[in-house]
Amino acid sequence: MWEFIVQYIKGCVADGETERVNQELDLALRLYCANNPENWAKLLPQFEFAHNQRTHSVRGKSPFELLYGFQPEAAGTVRITPKHPSMEQRLQSLQEAREKTIAAHTQAAAAMSRRLPAAQVLLKLGDKVLLDTKNLRLPYVSWKLIPKRVGPFTIVKVLGPVTFKLKLPEKWKIHPVFHAALLTPYHTTKEHGPDYVRPPPIPTPESTEGAEWEVEAILSHRTRGTQKQYLVAWKGWPASENSWEPEKHLKNAQSVLRNYKKRPKLS
Repeated sequence: MWEFIVQYIKGCVADGETERVNQELDLALRLYCANNPENWAKLLPQFEFAHNQRTHSVRGKSPFELLYGFQPEAAGTVRITPKHPSMEQRLQSLQEAREKTIAAHTQAAAAMSRRLPAAQVLLKLGDKVLLDTKNLRLPYVSWKLIPKRVGPFTIVKVLGPVTFKLKLPEKWKIHPVFHAALLTPYHTTKEHGPDYVRPPPIPTPESTEGAEWEVEAILSHRTRGTQKQYLVAWKGWPASENSWEPEKHLKNAQSVLRNYKKRPKLS
């Protein structure tokens, strides 16, 4: 169960917007607490208040406004006339802490934006992209053989400046929202131009019933009930089209199946 939760969090990237906010908060905390590394915990309430009072770049409102419907006054902005020097000093300290937090947030947001290549920031609805596989659990025999990127996939919804929803294969069953850092614009080539379609069925040497999709490799196997299934990579098709097939579907790929079964610790 724990492994599933960890993989789910990674797969969501974590919904890309959340990951970006988490990274921004992490960087802002580092900047804010740089001069106070020993009492950083005492600074957290001020940091939290300043964060919740800050206007969100996507929604145009602060978390306070979205949650409560109004923007509360910061302690340093309360209009009172202090009667004790220590109170005045405390209010001044709170105001300075708030200003430092806002400055740290602004600096962190700018740093996060600079990390993204211009091509990723300009992604838009309908674009085709390649998806980075570093957080995906793809069923390959070895992680060293997993392609760096898979796709292309179409952007079906823009959720924010750097957060996009993709149209993924139904059998993937993962959260389809990703941060732009995991996406690479897909470009056609001279060989495979805009009208390029995936290869048609390829006649296999063992086929006696006409053209069918050729098995390029068998990558893994599993048992479902009493039936053994094999993960098949189809020749000329991207890894996103790999599928689990029962052995009876591989009657015209016996040589590939025999070679797979000869591998160590396989049967």
